[in-house]
Amino acid sequence: MENNTPAPEEILNIDETPVVQSENVIIENEVLAEIACYAAAEVEGVAEVAGLKTRDIKSKFGFKNAPNGVKIDKTEEGLVIYLAIIIDSRHNIPEVTAQLRERIKQTVEAMTDNDVKAVNIKISGVHVENED
Repeated sequence: MENNTPAPEEILNIDETPVVQSENVIIENEVLAEIACYAAAEVEGVAEVAGLKTRDIKSKFGFKNAPNGVKIDKTEEGLVIYLAIIIDSRHNIPEVTAQLRERIKQTVEAMTDNDVKAVNIKISGVHVENED
């Protein structure tokens, strides 16, 4: 007697080719901007990123729209990220921006496998803590 029972892969209609391949994944600029903002919010000395207080970024990760002060350019050499921040007056600007560049570069590359060519930072203001 013949066994007409289909193999498990036939029952589940399993195709050996994956449906989504990594080279076919498109990451929207808004998502890249969110990742950059979240990374920046973790750097001590950054009071605001793109008009959003760092504590708000940390609690509301997953913005409805891309933050206004972040721009992403995709080039052949990699991503170029432009970010506007407000810095805390108690911190050294060159030290904070160096940490910020490195943190954003590491986080974006780790999450997306995209090379980050440059992180350009604009200091839009200085936050002075009230000493009441």
